[in-house]
Amino acid sequence: MKKSLVILTPAANLQAANLLGTAFGLGEQNFTVPLGPAESDSTELEITHYGMLHQASLPDFRETLYQAKEGNLPPVEWSEYGVTEEQVQAVIDALIVDVAETPYPHPSQHFQSVLNFNGLVGA
Repeated sequence: MKKSLVILTPAANLQAANLLGTAFGLGEQNFTVPLGPAESDSTELEITHYGMLHQASLPDFRETLYQAKEGNLPPVEWSEYGVTEEQVQAVIDALIVDVAETPYPHPSQHFQSVLNFNGLVGA
Protein backbone atom coordinates (compact mmCIF):
# COMPACT_ATOMS: atom_id res chain seq x y z
CA MET A 1 0.00 0.00 0.00
CA LYS A 2 1.29 3.43 -0.88
CA LYS A 3 1.49 5.91 1.94
CA SER A 4 1.67 9.66 1.93
CA LEU A 5 4.82 11.21 3.37
CA VAL A 6 5.15 14.90 4.28
CA ILE A 7 8.52 16.34 5.25
CA LEU A 8 9.13 19.95 6.29
CA THR A 9 12.54 21.53 6.76
CA PRO A 10 13.52 24.87 8.23
CA ALA A 11 14.37 27.33 5.44
CA ALA A 12 17.90 27.68 6.79
CA ASN A 13 18.44 23.95 6.05
CA LEU A 14 16.96 23.95 2.53
CA GLN A 15 20.17 23.27 0.61
CA ALA A 16 21.32 20.57 3.05
CA ALA A 17 17.87 18.93 3.13
CA ASN A 18 17.81 18.73 -0.67
CA LEU A 19 21.30 17.24 -0.53
CA LEU A 20 19.96 14.55 1.83
CA GLY A 21 17.18 13.83 -0.63
CA THR A 22 19.83 13.20 -3.26
CA ALA A 23 21.88 10.98 -0.94
CA PHE A 24 18.76 9.03 0.10
CA GLY A 25 17.76 8.40 -3.53
CA LEU A 26 14.91 10.90 -3.97
CA GLY A 27 16.75 13.12 -6.42
CA GLU A 28 17.43 16.84 -6.18
CA GLN A 29 15.15 19.77 -5.29
CA ASN A 30 12.60 17.89 -3.20
CA PHE A 31 11.60 20.72 -0.89
CA THR A 32 9.78 23.00 -3.32
CA VAL A 33 6.88 24.45 -1.32
CA PRO A 34 7.77 27.67 0.56
CA LEU A 35 6.00 27.95 3.93
CA GLY A 36 5.60 30.51 6.67
CA PRO A 37 3.74 31.12 9.93
CA ALA A 38 -0.05 31.04 9.73
CA GLU A 39 -0.27 33.78 12.35
CA SER A 40 1.65 36.84 11.25
CA ASP A 41 1.26 40.60 11.55
CA SER A 42 3.05 41.12 8.26
CA THR A 43 1.26 41.42 4.91
CA GLU A 44 4.13 39.52 3.31
CA LEU A 45 4.73 35.90 4.31
CA GLU A 46 8.13 35.28 5.90
CA ILE A 47 9.44 31.99 4.53
CA THR A 48 10.49 29.89 7.53
CA HIS A 49 10.18 26.36 6.12
CA TYR A 50 10.00 24.40 2.90
CA GLY A 51 7.92 21.28 2.39
CA MET A 52 7.57 18.22 0.25
CA LEU A 53 4.85 15.62 -0.28
CA HIS A 54 5.97 12.17 -1.44
CA GLN A 55 2.98 10.13 -2.54
CA ALA A 56 4.71 6.83 -3.26
CA SER A 57 6.60 6.84 0.02
CA LEU A 58 8.77 3.82 -0.63
CA PRO A 59 9.17 1.51 2.40
CA ASP A 60 12.99 1.48 2.13
CA PHE A 61 13.13 5.27 2.11
CA ARG A 62 10.74 5.52 5.08
CA GLU A 63 12.81 3.01 7.07
CA THR A 64 16.05 4.86 6.23
CA LEU A 65 14.46 8.12 7.37
CA TYR A 66 13.08 6.57 10.59
CA GLN A 67 16.48 5.10 11.40
CA ALA A 68 18.21 8.43 10.69
CA LYS A 69 15.75 10.26 12.99
CA GLU A 70 16.85 7.78 15.70
CA GLY A 71 20.51 8.64 15.10
CA ASN A 72 21.37 5.69 12.84
CA LEU A 73 22.54 7.25 9.59
CA PRO A 74 22.77 5.08 6.49
CA PRO A 75 26.26 4.05 5.34
CA VAL A 76 26.86 6.96 2.98
CA GLU A 77 30.21 8.63 2.30
CA TRP A 78 28.95 12.00 3.53
CA SER A 79 32.27 13.66 2.71
CA GLU A 80 31.45 13.08 -0.99
CA TYR A 81 28.49 15.42 -0.43
CA GLY A 82 30.64 17.97 1.39
CA VAL A 83 29.10 17.41 4.83
CA THR A 84 29.95 15.61 8.05
CA GLU A 85 27.79 13.04 9.84
CA GLU A 86 27.18 15.62 12.58
CA GLN A 87 25.87 18.15 10.05
CA VAL A 88 23.64 15.53 8.46
CA GLN A 89 22.23 14.48 11.82
CA ALA A 90 21.49 18.11 12.74
CA VAL A 91 19.51 18.59 9.51
CA ILE A 92 17.62 15.32 10.02
CA ASP A 93 16.84 16.20 13.64
CA ALA A 94 15.24 19.47 12.46
CA LEU A 95 12.93 17.77 9.94
CA ILE A 96 9.22 17.50 10.62
CA VAL A 97 8.12 14.12 9.25
CA ASP A 98 4.58 12.76 9.00
CA VAL A 99 3.42 9.54 7.34
CA ALA A 100 -0.26 9.01 6.65
CA GLU A 101 -0.98 5.44 7.66
CA THR A 102 -4.41 5.62 6.04
CA PRO A 103 -4.76 7.35 2.70
CA TYR A 104 -6.41 10.75 2.58
CA PRO A 105 -8.98 11.25 -0.20
CA HIS A 106 -6.41 13.56 -1.83
CA PRO A 107 -2.68 13.77 -0.97
CA SER A 108 -2.87 17.56 -0.62
CA GLN A 109 -5.19 17.06 2.36
CA HIS A 110 -2.42 15.25 4.22
CA PHE A 111 0.01 18.07 3.42
CA GLN A 112 -2.49 20.69 4.60
CA SER A 113 -3.14 18.74 7.79
CA VAL A 114 0.59 18.75 8.65
CA LEU A 115 0.80 22.49 7.90
CA ASN A 116 -2.19 23.22 10.13
CA PHE A 117 -0.75 21.15 12.99
CA ASN A 118 2.55 23.06 12.76
CA GLY A 119 0.99 26.52 12.34
CA LEU A 120 2.25 27.00 8.78
CA VAL A 121 0.74 28.10 5.47
CA GLY A 122 1.97 27.92 1.90
CA ALA A 123 3.30 31.01 0.19
